[in-house]
Amino acid sequence: MFKKYNNNFYPSPVFDGEETVVDLPPGFYEIGVHSDGMSKSSYFRTYKPTGKLIPFEGKYKGIEAKIMKFFEKDTIELYSSLGFNHLLGCLFYGRPGTGKSSFIKYVCKALVKLHGAICIYIQDHSDLGLIHHLIKAARGKEKTTPVVVIFEEIHEFVGYASNASLLGSILDGFRQIENVCFMTTTNYINKIPVSLRNRPSRISIIEEFDQLDRSVIEGFILHELKGLTEGQLKRVKDNLEVGEIIHEVHKSNLPIDYAKHILLDMIAYSIPLKDALEKATESYKTQITQES
Repeated sequence: MFKKYNNNFYPSPVFDGEETVVDLPPGFYEIGVHSDGMSKSSYFRTYKPTGKLIPFEGKYKGIEAKIMKFFEKDTIELYSSLGFNHLLGCLFYGRPGTGKSSFIKYVCKALVKLHGAICIYIQDHSDLGLIHHLIKAARGKEKTTPVVVIFEEIHEFVGYASNASLLGSILDGFRQIENVCFMTTTNYINKIPVSLRNRPSRISIIEEFDQLDRSVIEGFILHELKGLTEGQLKRVKDNLEVGEIIHEVHKSNLPIDYAKHILLDMIAYSIPLKDALEKATESYKTQITQES
């Protein structure tokens, strides 16, 4: 049972007069910390992913299918028959802006809709030791509710040996955690210990996000153009045919974040595609130089 206040859910004793819910609703959450001056307790803060969801196609459909299948009844029974903990670890790596986080949002939205999943973003090192408690609290009486635990930029969590060891135990399913998918991202695959990424029992899906498939670029651009007014759309089409824009953006091999800025330059400032591409490419080269 949870106390509900301002779309936050507190798994603590309920007092008269406060709104309560029996189960945590399916959806996206972050972890908050409440302090009354005497003690601290964690709670679930409703999280609304920002930005439009990119419709992923191509090889990404295959990754999505594996994750969706993991939560199906037949798969759960198979894990049990073979004596495996029902856990799935995913590691998505690659350059910044290649769609790793967007893909997680895309898949999680489907899991929430089809399986009633609870998706929890872990953003602070101090929450690592609370994973088991948080999963148990999120499920309440429904012990089999699908849970997705998300670690963005996981290399920042494993910088300390103690964190890497604890994370390994979590991925192993310590304290009999079941029916959980861990999704992680990193821009720096070499910073992830071999003990985590080279053990299928911990991370069984490892995928590089590099150049996005043309189908993803096409889906993204068409999705973005849907929200334009007739006048804005005319400005784009006066500049170039939509198919040409899709082709050139895909050929540039720029991350999806830069594709957004290319569209913005073309629509808001009537900058020709060639100039918008050059501007975005120079900006990306500067970013890479600064990070190296």
